[in-house]
Amino acid sequence: MYQCVFLFSASAFSILLLSAFTNESQLNEFGYTYLDNYVSHNRKLVDSALDQLESGHTQKSLDLLQKQFADIQKGDRLYPDKGTLLKIWWHIYTSSKTETGSIGQGCLYRKRLQSSL
Repeated sequence: MYQCVFLFSASAFSILLLSAFTNESQLNEFGYTYLDNYVSHNRKLVDSALDQLESGHTQKSLDLLQKQFADIQKGDRLYPDKGTLLKIWWHIYTSSKTETGSIGQGCLYRKRLQSSL
């Protein structure tokens, strides 16, 4: 009995796998959909972290950089977003102004960065 269930499952999986590789357009469509969802989800996280950073709450953007964006390297699709976060952090913490002024300057710097991208 178990051999029949296993044989049926293996056959169904093999047919499904072969049909996926022979229909390249569906495979590409799935890949593009997955990629779009991945990038849009992470860009929403970046925008949220930047908004928090502008309001003076730095912990969310720091957590995002340390936990979720730690493995992003040059050439990855989210590398420019990581770079934007890092540049704003660098601009805020190297500024010689007061904390409120430097966050305000970071907000202006964010707008300049996004307009140049």
